[in-house]
Amino acid sequence: MAIIPNGVNKELNIETQQRKKTEQMSYLLVLIVIVAAVFLYLGIKGDSSPAKTGAPDADAAQTAQDNKLFDGLRKADLENMVFKEKKFEALTQNGEFPVSIGQRGRENPFAPY
Repeated sequence: MAIIPNGVNKELNIETQQRKKTEQMSYLLVLIVIVAAVFLYLGIKGDSSPAKTGAPDADAAQTAQDNKLFDGLRKADLENMVFKEKKFEALTQNGEFPVSIGQRGRENPFAPY
């Protein structure tokens, strides 16, 4: 038993290894939360338009090339490409269609066998 004179704080503050580790982990957690909040704030507040890194002529050329590609995709006719091939016509249906749903399991799955 320790003798503690009057007027002195009776609470003993002993720094243990576990207490130090807990304190360090709490500081690390606070730091991670702050960094995540900053990234989220800057990500939400940041400019939503993509950054232009190239020359305007290069952007215009890329846009024209993309438009040409999309026009080609719009004009594509799948009926002539895929469905008229011999491999596709050789496919056969196996079984009945639509599939009928049978018994899905026991009424009481927890009942003993």
